[in-house]
Amino acid sequence: MLESAAADLAAAQHELALSQREAADATAALADLELRQEESRVAIFDTVSSASRLRNQLAQAEERLAGADREARRLETEFTNANLQVEAFGGQRGQLASSLKP
Repeated sequence: MLESAAADLAAAQHELALSQREAADATAALADLELRQEESRVAIFDTVSSASRLRNQLAQAEERLAGADREARRLETEFTNANLQVEAFGGQRGQLASSLKP
């Protein structure tokens, strides 16, 4: 009976050691999973932040482009007005020249 109890004790100790090893392995696997999950969370946060920065840069670039378009239209209008004035002055100069001729 003592031998049977000793065998049962040895078997129980062996099962305990296996269970403890399995628990340690499971704990290590969980820690690894949590680490990878945290790394993924950080990567997602960085990606969202980068996307936000890119959206802001795109909005700024669109605004600069719109400003450049407005400036180009203003300059075209000024150029057209200047050409009209040159033509008008040319006509006036011709009229003056012909009125000054004897």
